[in-house]
Amino acid sequence: MTIGLILVYHIVTAKNLGNIMDFKSLLSSALIASLILAGCSGKRKNEPFGGGPDRLYSKALSHFNRGKYQFAMEVFQDVKNYYPESPFATRAEIKIADAHFFLAEYEEAIVVYEEFRKLHPYHEDIPYILFQIGQSYYKQIPSPDRDPTPARKALSNFRYLVENYPPSIFTDAAQEKILICRRNLAEHEFLIGRFYYKKGNYRGAVARFEEIVMNYQDTELVPQALFHLGKSFLNLSLDDKARAAFLEITRQYPDSEYSSKAKGILNSRWNEKDAAPALGPLSKIDQGTYGAVKASESLDSEKYHA
Repeated sequence: MTIGLILVYHIVTAKNLGNIMDFKSLLSSALIASLILAGCSGKRKNEPFGGGPDRLYSKALSHFNRGKYQFAMEVFQDVKNYYPESPFATRAEIKIADAHFFLAEYEEAIVVYEEFRKLHPYHEDIPYILFQIGQSYYKQIPSPDRDPTPARKALSNFRYLVENYPPSIFTDAAQEKILICRRNLAEHEFLIGRFYYKKGNYRGAVARFEEIVMNYQDTELVPQALFHLGKSFLNLSLDDKARAAFLEITRQYPDSEYSSKAKGILNSRWNEKDAAPALGPLSKIDQGTYGAVKASESLDSEKYHA
């Protein structure tokens, strides 16, 4: 660009001075220079470093494997820009997303993974892409007393992977993450339920504890939730429902610490030294009686999550 500007300057100067020979000579030089520059430009577009896409990709991968993710990302981007039709460009797309992931730039990683998923819906690496999207949300999961959105999104992506793709190392890993996500969400519900209980909002507490009992039965929080559900029912003077909840603990979770507590309440309140016959599925506790409470008396999320 600088060479071109200098030549133009001299051409204009020579023409103004009436030096025709110099003008023609410089004009020829300018044309030759422009052709050379165009040729160099074309060469960089096709082979920016004098090699092919495989060499450029290998260079980027070398930086990536040494943890130089930012620089690797730039070189992978060169692979995409200069060799868009090459299979290495597709691989580079994935590695750019991976670089964002390892830099803990999870939102950026999600965007690139999702873009890859849209552009290559039938690519063989889609199970990996789905797992990494889930992982990017999973890495952002806060403590259970905070916003549960990352846990829900991670759970959704892991479930989709497990339910729609054949078994693999990614589906196996996703299964483990699903359990952790569900545990986090159950704890979130329990903390809100306990918050309601302490505030004397027993109907709101019932809705949260029932959510755990009905929808998170694979977590260890169920006996504790049942116990607090029973106590909430007692405070609402719903003795039959309270008794059913306490009996459920003694029958379904006899080894739980809450089983002995439930037996103590059953004995003192209903003079039941031994648990009554099992009530069957948890749904027998008249589920949904207070389900509407959750919507109408929901917790102020900003206040709770502050």
